[in-house]
Amino acid sequence: MLEQDRKIIQNKYVWTTYVLSFLMICFLFYFQWIMAFIFIILLGVSLFYEIKEEKRIRKKQISYISKLAYQVENAGKKVFLDIPLGIIIYDENFQIKWVNPYVFELNNRESLLEKSLDILSDELISQIKNWEG
Repeated sequence: MLEQDRKIIQNKYVWTTYVLSFLMICFLFYFQWIMAFIFIILLGVSLFYEIKEEKRIRKKQISYISKLAYQVENAGKKVFLDIPLGIIIYDENFQIKWVNPYVFELNNRESLLEKSLDILSDELISQIKNWEG
């Protein structure tokens, strides 16, 4: 958050500098229009490159953030699938809908899908009902 606030303040300073420079050039037009014309061209070129650089930085940041989000998502999936802890997803009828590979290995590679939780333990469904309240 602090970095973002600093960036906003810095951005305000840059734009304030451009506005003040433009006002000074307008004032210079009164005394020396040729010099003012040269400075207005320099200010325009500077503004063009400032905007171009800001777009490049934003594009680079978006690319970095999307790559980072992809890596975090993949790491989460990998941990979820490779964790040495059994994870079972079941429906309201206590039918198994999904198991992670660890449960599959514990069950001697036999499929548990669409089977009742009773297949794992006779007391499991009653314990879940008690736990849920």
